[in-house]
Amino acid sequence: MIKRRLVLATLGAFVALPALAETQKSDAASPEAKYMRDALAMGSLALASSQLALQKASHPKVKEFAQFEIAEQETVADVMKSLTSEQPTRTVNPPSEAEVKQNMTPPASHQLDKLQSAQAGPEFDVAYVQDQADGHGVLLKIHEEYLRVGRDAGAMNIAKLARTQIKEHLRLLQDAKRELAQTTAQGSAH
Repeated sequence: MIKRRLVLATLGAFVALPALAETQKSDAASPEAKYMRDALAMGSLALASSQLALQKASHPKVKEFAQFEIAEQETVADVMKSLTSEQPTRTVNPPSEAEVKQNMTPPASHQLDKLQSAQAGPEFDVAYVQDQADGHGVLLKIHEEYLRVGRDAGAMNIAKLARTQIKEHLRLLQDAKRELAQTTAQGSAH
């Protein structure tokens, strides 16, 4: 289900690229430029924290979610980066660690530092899932705001697809929170 939506979102993004790239070049303060900048910043935090989750998470569902999130955010970052390129690519070229850090806002960098200090295992799992839920809430607002003010039909279609996927992720994260709470409760009962 998640992979199907990722494919749909990617296809929608490639359809919108030419018009959106032209809009971005003409007006850096446009709703389109703000949308792409804000979405990329939050996506970079989601990517970096998910890469960290592959190292520090212990719960299989948390690791699985992290893998999905990495694939999604690498694709989104590549699509956004391609907006400024004249040469289309046929494969996903993930952003470098330096690009990810450059795209993050100072509060996002602070949040990542805080997550890095969480102890590996269940403590990290809970912190990561909560951070992802919070970050997806912010991403949802970014996409919904763009849908209210956006002018580019292609970008609006990307926002519609992203909004649907983000809502699905929020449901998955709620399920993960419940499962982690049950696991914690069972562990403390023994």
